[in-house]
Amino acid sequence: MSSFFRFLVVVSLTITTLPSFSQSKTWQDLMLDENANFYDVQDAFNQHWNAIPRPYPKGKGFMAYKRWEWFMEPRVYPSGKRMPANAIELAKQQSPGLFPPANGSAGLWTYVGNTSVPSGGGVGRVN
Repeated sequence: MSSFFRFLVVVSLTITTLPSFSQSKTWQDLMLDENANFYDVQDAFNQHWNAIPRPYPKGKGFMAYKRWEWFMEPRVYPSGKRMPANAIELAKQQSPGLFPPANGSAGLWTYVGNTSVPSGGGVGRVN
């Protein structure tokens, strides 16, 4: 009977402590999650950093987030869903007429410029 009682205690403790381990994701976790909405990440970041007194402490991720935000903002749909990494390839498949072929048919180029070396050796300057 005592082993059954121990079993009940372990099960009840497990059930009562599980919700405390399933916390919501931090802004760092959301930043790394490809399925996370961009605007949800922004909100989580702003809520976290608005509680911290200024100036922002160095080494806590403020600039890393701002770089990520700057990079990701033009790469999300208006809904906040991230564009797929292969968005260009998908666009080429859907509308091939918008993309010229990459077989060297971009035209013939000829060099038009100064071919003489300036006096003094010409270290990148044109006299």
